Amino acid sequence: MLDLYVEQLRSADPQVRRQAIIALGKQKDPAALRPLAEVYRNDPDPALRELAYKAGRYIKANAAPETTPAAPPETSLESLLSPLEETGSRDEAPAKPVSKRNIERAKSYFDRALDFHVRQDAVKAVEMMAKALDANPYLAQDSVFLNMAIDLTGQGARGAVATLSDPEARDALLDRLSGGDGGSGRARRKRKTQDQDWGPALLDLGIYGLVNGAIAFVTTLVALQALVEFILAGMAAGGGNVVPGIMGLEGLTTANISLPLAGLYGILYALISAIMLLLTDGAVHLVATTVMGGEGTLVGLIRRTTLYFTVLVPISTVISLLPAFLNDGDTFNPAFSLVSLAFTIGTLVWAGKLTGDAYDFGTARGCLSIFLGGLALALLFACGVFTLSLVLAQAFGAAQM
Repeated sequence: MLDLYVEQLRSADPQVRRQAIIALGKQKDPAALRPLAEVYRNDPDPALRELAYKAGRYIKANAAPETTPAAPPETSLESLLSPLEETGSRDEAPAKPVSKRNIERAKSYFDRALDFHVRQDAVKAVEMMAKALDANPYLAQDSVFLNMAIDLTGQGARGAVATLSDPEARDALLDRLSGGDGGSGRARRKRKTQDQDWGPALLDLGIYGLVNGAIAFVTTLVALQALVEFILAGMAAGGGNVVPGIMGLEGLTTANISLPLAGLYGILYALISAIMLLLTDGAVHLVATTVMGGEGTLVGLIRRTTLYFTVLVPISTVISLLPAFLNDGDTFNPAFSLVSLAFTIGTLVWAGKLTGDAYDFGTARGCLSIFLGGLALALLFACGVFTLSLVLAQAFGAAQM
């Protein structure tokens, strides 16, 4: 019967959808929560959206009452399906108009809050509800939003909106929902403060640059000759001859790199790597906040990802140089390429997770933000190089004339 009622939720007849919602509520089957959530999110009839939410509340209250935080004392489906008793919050219209972008952001936050609520994660649901209300204060007049706010806070409509709007009251609610003693709210406020402080972020970037510079310094002194021998051996194994254009590499196999030269290279590489990471983070931040609808700061992104990249750099260097040291000079083992590919994919996925944490969205959006940010930065550099080439070509041509 569950599948039949779920199918009826897609009916074009509002009355059929209404009866299906009521029937699913009476069945008290938790499997109906997600179909009801879809109705709550997408049904064109506001009354049916509200009805679906109340039916979901009734199912959750009967299926797992101990995990339903601060639910109002309603025990029957009929009482849950009664009209929402408002307490005057609709009379308090926001003074400022809301932009279309903020309306879309608020809808995205509310959809995520609903998903968290269905999964019984009240803490994250409250956080998303607060962000939705901050983006679009007119949600305080929406009965669907108010229903969920009342359910999460255990207060009336006016009190629920006030709690979600006030940082101190919201932190107290989050502490209560998480079973904490106040530390959770303080940790959130501390994190928000840290995400505005550029001092630690610049220190992280400096450490990242120093690690890169040290690796470049050591690699230049120790591993360069082995790496060149590996490249030449691979080319010889592939075609039998070394390409004439890189014959100069053969000289590096016996060359001695001076300490000052390696040190200068290490310093330059440290500066360039730190600047490149900052530019990359800036591009990812721009994509995450404008395209993906995330909420966070560039400082927060740097603090959450730079340490990971700092640790990752020496590991990646070892993995990339390992084939050069283990190569027997005659054959190239393709297993090294497979291991390197798997390692690269794994590290990018984890970087996506860290990015998602920085902007309060999932790993998938984090990975997409990294990809689009890197692509945008690459296109920007390509356009810059192309423009510079044209300018230099024209200047050189004018000088020849």
